[in-house]
Amino acid sequence: MKSVITPQIPAILATSDPNVSRAAAVLIDKLKLQTDDTVFAQWIGDAKRPAASRAAALHLLAGRKYAKLNEMIDTALASKEPKLRVEALHVLTESDPGRAATEIAAVLSGDSIPERQAAYQLLPELKTPKAQAMVAEALDKLLAGKLPAEVQLDVLDAAGKMKEPALADKLAKYEASLSKSDPLAPYQSCLAGGDAERGREVFTGHAEFACVSCHSTDGTGSTVGPNLAGIGSKPDKPRRYLLESMILPNAYIVPGYGVASFTLKDGRTLSGFVRSEDATTIHLLDLESHATTIAKAEVASRTDPTSMMPAMGANLTHEEIRDVIEYLESLK
Repeated sequence: MKSVITPQIPAILATSDPNVSRAAAVLIDKLKLQTDDTVFAQWIGDAKRPAASRAAALHLLAGRKYAKLNEMIDTALASKEPKLRVEALHVLTESDPGRAATEIAAVLSGDSIPERQAAYQLLPELKTPKAQAMVAEALDKLLAGKLPAEVQLDVLDAAGKMKEPALADKLAKYEASLSKSDPLAPYQSCLAGGDAERGREVFTGHAEFACVSCHSTDGTGSTVGPNLAGIGSKPDKPRRYLLESMILPNAYIVPGYGVASFTLKDGRTLSGFVRSEDATTIHLLDLESHATTIAKAEVASRTDPTSMMPAMGANLTHEEIRDVIEYLESLK
């Protein structure tokens, strides 16, 4: 296996896909593959290379305790690529928690939302009073309505992971402030700050709940659910609508996509998607895509249409929900 993989290492790490490059770096460490680490050190400072490849190189060298790792971290932190700077924070969290706390504090005072999100996500790993204080300060801003919407979920997650009584009290105050009459209130932190690329990966490739199995985003593929092509440009489909569709799929059924059951006067029962109906007939598409027309005069009773989509609140993490919303919003 090593003889097959080793020659492919540079090409694999050079990919623009951060998940592939990071996975390759992990594999190299796990298999103890021999590489010229000076090559990867050069990558980190090469602004012409994809940021994902440079970040993977730094991750790899950190795992190998590269002798000039501190220089590589300095180079990464000084770069113009947020992904590379974030990777440097990840490395520092493990190699130098004290410096990591200082660098994270600097990031949190800046304007880069992706870096601030990553910084908040890293704070629980530091396990220091300074890290707890930074999260406490962010929670105070949240309670005062002064924390940017894009980082609210990251702060809430960080506070929950730290399991500190003082932070738990602030979390309880936040939860108590949410509307009790709005079922979407617990998910309001998912409405901003997502990553469209990660959202696309969840949408198309989630192990159990890949949305693409029922929805299309380009007019091709499954027609079980509504075609979502261009949904991000529709003014009547704001982010809250997208969130509601994921959390409460039966709150609004797109005409033609609800499944209803019909009991006919002759005793038969039919179920399927109500594609359309008029004053006298119902046009039904059953679950095996067979079209049926029912005369309304033959119907003894019927159920209201319901969505086949499962409620995603129990199936996806808040971060995954946030990312999917960002992906759908990007479909213009």
